[in-house]
Amino acid sequence: MSFMGHLRELHTRAFKTILVVLCFFLIGFTFSEEFYHFLMSSVPEYVIEKADGLFDGFMLKVKLALYFAVFCSLPVITYQGYKFIRPALKIKEDSTVKIYLALGFFLLCGALFFAHSVLPFMVEVLLSFQPEDITTQADILSYSTTIMTIYLGFAIIFQVPLVVFLTIMQGFVEADFYRSHRKIVVVLLMVLCAIFSPPDLASLLILFCPLYALFEGAVLLGSIMKGKDVRA
Repeated sequence: MSFMGHLRELHTRAFKTILVVLCFFLIGFTFSEEFYHFLMSSVPEYVIEKADGLFDGFMLKVKLALYFAVFCSLPVITYQGYKFIRPALKIKEDSTVKIYLALGFFLLCGALFFAHSVLPFMVEVLLSFQPEDITTQADILSYSTTIMTIYLGFAIIFQVPLVVFLTIMQGFVEADFYRSHRKIVVVLLMVLCAIFSPPDLASLLILFCPLYALFEGAVLLGSIMKGKDVRA
């Protein structure tokens, strides 16, 4: 394909991606109130929700719709990126990427479900450090941004095992390399969890434990499938 052909293909993929994101944005803006109640379900009843500015309500709807569009469009964004680079992939690589895309979608859903399940506990832990005689007020913009950042962090972090699996299947890194450098991997995963989790040890461990289990599972699955390819 010529340089202009690559540009036309990139334009087509980008246009389809933007169109899907825009559609999800409109859906998210329409149902932003339901989305907001879903996020605030992790907040204890004694926390008072407040808005500081006249435009906070509108900005909240826009922000929620944007996050909703990005989350829902992640599989489409990944797929369009895959379709753009697919002509350069070999058959073996192509099949591996298909597995990566399928597992990535299910892990994304699992990350969101896990985040919503443990988020109330994280909020309670953070609020436990405040004195009892202080009334807690949650600004709707700042709190929703914090919560959505945690969701996004969970979604990104839970993709790490897939990257590990893909590097093993493509032969970039051997499974034994990951096993022999577990201590370094543990430190790196802890740092990554610390970036996206609230600043307390309990929240960090809640995120780290399933992530490390997924990492070990990715190494095991990659070594098994790689062994089958070698024997074949």
